[in-house]
Amino acid sequence: YQGQLFCGTDEGLVIIDEKKGSKVDNEISKLLKNIRIRCIKADSKNNLWIATTGMGLYKISLKSSGKYDIKSFTETDGMPGMRFRNMCELKDGRIAVAGDYGVAVIDDDSVKEVFSEKSGLINEKSLCMLEYDDTIYIGSDGGGITKIKNDGTISNIGKKDGLSSDVILRMIYDPSSKGVYIVTSNGLCYMSEDGDIKYLENFPYSNNFDMVCSDDGTCWVMGSAGIYVAETKDLIADKKRDY
Repeated sequence: YQGQLFCGTDEGLVIIDEKKGSKVDNEISKLLKNIRIRCIKADSKNNLWIATTGMGLYKISLKSSGKYDIKSFTETDGMPGMRFRNMCELKDGRIAVAGDYGVAVIDDDSVKEVFSEKSGLINEKSLCMLEYDDTIYIGSDGGGITKIKNDGTISNIGKKDGLSSDVILRMIYDPSSKGVYIVTSNGLCYMSEDGDIKYLENFPYSNNFDMVCSDDGTCWVMGSAGIYVAETKDLIADKKRDY
């Protein structure tokens, strides 16, 4: 961000000047000293968003003067708690943030919506989030996936719908197949464009953390045993093979 590498750690924010290769200490790193950083993302308007455990959410903007404008979002502003671990910019420019106590949607520097157990979340502790087909998909720590449509309609996807587990670690859009891979606590699943979900039971490893899928159909599956490289057509076919 702005020629600097922002690294989130359990003990604060480390900023590195990319040209000099040296550490940078400024008002942002000082503000977040000893704070656990869970997610850092820049939006389309060149704002930097930082989700923390215990201190809520921060929006960083670089002013024309070269100074940073820092805005925080906490429970006082209507946020559901102070512990957040994932966020994404929606197609319409709003920022969705997920954490231990639900999901907040921020627009024009104010909290516009909050989704919690009262709204229909089976489990408020959210581990991942994805906007897909104009719907927000929220992966939880034991409650499967919650779907929130643009009109606010909420529904749930769980083991009854084909998931191998209701603990959802990651959801990854695959540009080659136009579907979504779902990394659960005990395996790998796939959701097609029409919403059908199947468990890829022949994938050789179950303790996975994340995936990266490229336009050419190559997928990298990251787990505790290393990185598996596979073609999406082979994964979806769910045939037994060595990757």
